[in-house]
Amino acid sequence: MMDSALNRSFPQPQASASGPAASGALLRALTAEDAGPCADWLAPSAFTHEHGAWLASQGLAPFAFYRLKQIGLLGRLPAPEQVALRTAFVRTLAANLLALEEARAWASRFAEAGINAVWLKGVPLSLTVYPVPGARPMGDIDVLIPQAQVKSALALLEAVTGAPPAYLSTDIEARVRLGSRGQVRMDVHWHLLPPLHLRQHSDLAWFFSQQQTIVSEGVTLHTLRPEAHLLYLCAHAEIAHRGALALRHHFDLHRLLTQTPAFDWDLVRRQVEVLGWTEAVARGLAISVEAFGTALPANIFTDLSQQRPAHESPLHTADRRVLGNRWTRMIDYLGTLKWDARVRTAVALLFPPPAYMRWRYHLRRGWQIPLYYPYRWFDVVREVTRAPRSRA
Repeated sequence: MMDSALNRSFPQPQASASGPAASGALLRALTAEDAGPCADWLAPSAFTHEHGAWLASQGLAPFAFYRLKQIGLLGRLPAPEQVALRTAFVRTLAANLLALEEARAWASRFAEAGINAVWLKGVPLSLTVYPVPGARPMGDIDVLIPQAQVKSALALLEAVTGAPPAYLSTDIEARVRLGSRGQVRMDVHWHLLPPLHLRQHSDLAWFFSQQQTIVSEGVTLHTLRPEAHLLYLCAHAEIAHRGALALRHHFDLHRLLTQTPAFDWDLVRRQVEVLGWTEAVARGLAISVEAFGTALPANIFTDLSQQRPAHESPLHTADRRVLGNRWTRMIDYLGTLKWDARVRTAVALLFPPPAYMRWRYHLRRGWQIPLYYPYRWFDVVREVTRAPRSRA
């Protein structure tokens, strides 16, 4: 349970989206270790279309299908809701199998080229802490490369795919489409977080030192050990995405903690202070507790509060609950940067490299690229007009 230190020292986190009535009870029932809570919930409560749509919006519908089918309770749902959950699972499974096939292929290519590729988020989590790959949606596959090897990795990607990876000049990652029809998107990271301040990039060496391996169909993939992965997942949700991600990202935390028998909390306590991520970790863990009933060590929030270092950026404490549209979110992001970085970021957003334009707008001909810059600017103006007048 969350102790009072969270309320005293950190802003109270809220779930990233509001759900239907009794959604909290439904989540706790679906994620409980035994089938009893789920059977109890389905007995008096009607699983409606609203529940199914909300689970889908949070990326939890595939796991709900797997869990209900596994414990023999899927038949208690109305037929249309059974079909909807089954469809979500089948689509996720099909997409994930393609994604995992590409991840294995590129793990082999990177290894042959001597590139240290560390897989993040969906690929390693779906292979370790989830029961089957179809239980966890993946929007893309993410890999972390040492900055000294980024040029080699991007050159290899271009040589194999025939297209240059796309990235903004001030971004922290490059993006490329893989597969016969570009069905799989891969993000190649060389930083873990946006450049809010330099300290956030100062401990990449520590993350590269916290590796473990997974063997999938005879291919070895490198990922982060659970403790380092938890720190990154919290920072990714609460700093990089300002707390606006779907609940499946916090379900990753729940699964990581419940499926790691000897989780080293002492390591987390030591490293979170070095990173200056105490609030991000507190927020991420608190939402996991609130949504899924994740069991945590006693006084963990008190410990995080007391360990908060002087160098931890106050920008991390910004209110992320009212985010607005893309324009207002971009204004919030620019407000975290120094003036020179703001100018570089604004120019990169308005005039991104041709490779990014080709990737972003699915352009097949070079002559199309200049035509899409005015469209991009029109899109910016449209977002400004949709923003609240005070923010615009």
